[in-house]
Amino acid sequence: MIRSLKAGTVFVLILVLTTIADALPRYSVRYAQSCHLCHVSPGGGGMRNSYGSQFFAGTELAERNLEMIELERLDPRLSERVGAGLDLRTVYQQEFLLDEITGSQAGLGGFFQMQGDIYLDFKLDERFRVAFDKGLRSGYEVYGLAAVLPLHGSLRVGRFTPSFGWRSVDHNVFTREMTGFGLTGVDTGLEFEFHPRHWSFSLSLGNGTSALLDGDTGAALTGRAAWQNSLGRIALSLGASAHHNEVPGSRNRDVLGAFAGLHLEPFTWLGEADLARDARDGLAVSQQVGWQLRRGLELLYSYDFWDGDLDQASGHRTRHRLSLDYIPYPFFALQPGAALYYEGETDGRERLIIDLQFYFFM
Repeated sequence: MIRSLKAGTVFVLILVLTTIADALPRYSVRYAQSCHLCHVSPGGGGMRNSYGSQFFAGTELAERNLEMIELERLDPRLSERVGAGLDLRTVYQQEFLLDEITGSQAGLGGFFQMQGDIYLDFKLDERFRVAFDKGLRSGYEVYGLAAVLPLHGSLRVGRFTPSFGWRSVDHNVFTREMTGFGLTGVDTGLEFEFHPRHWSFSLSLGNGTSALLDGDTGAALTGRAAWQNSLGRIALSLGASAHHNEVPGSRNRDVLGAFAGLHLEPFTWLGEADLARDARDGLAVSQQVGWQLRRGLELLYSYDFWDGDLDQASGHRTRHRLSLDYIPYPFFALQPGAALYYEGETDGRERLIIDLQFYFFM
């Protein structure tokens, strides 16, 4: 770690420049509503429904209020039965390696295409639909949804990311990346989802692998339960997740987690802690605090921690981030930022990444 005056300089630099930290589950916490209110997927993430693309983006997210005629233009439907959507993220970043003796050293830098997802939603009738998501590097998701179960429930069948914890759009969040529910977390199987008042439950059965076929014949079971409600001025979210993956010939993989959120205007906090157990026991923790300066402008600080082997003094990894999320229009966001990484698992060096993200969505 940096122990000289240079540490203070770096800290001030982070406070001024901020970083990318757009974990959209904070909106779920803020309004005490399940993510499926705005997304086609019962577990959130991916394509937005008409409410998410039009009303929520046009009346809650963006800096400027839109007139009704402008809201109508945000309609994501190509026809009565087919809808479309997208997420496009282009980032410019510069990396610096921080060293106590020699000072900062320039690392990698330049433009990077972080995300390019195209979504299609085929509405077969009022209860059945098929959703498709194709990304640049994240493979694809394709599944059918049947809203035929009681308690506002649905059945999902196909290839998708099982519902687990907070589904952050930033797959570098340690509780996504280190637990296997990030970019490569897609699985093929089926999932039951229920949404009784203030509650949401999901249970999925899959192959336990992102491959087209399950080569090791090991099944995976994933469950998630959450409660969300507003208590006066406070919006509260509480939940737990569990994942079990059979691995023939080796130790099974289990992930147990708890997550929570709290909103008291203008502040929003959400956090998650997951224990991953296989050959080694690892702990991932992620937290985020948002301060809404005004509509369309929010200051975010997040902290991530990962220890890959709790039984050994093998070091740990941390990430501090502070971000400014500016949404002038209901389909565009500008996000400047900086992030400080400490990698104690390797050489204990620190990296500072300064970036600017351009985000188009629909």
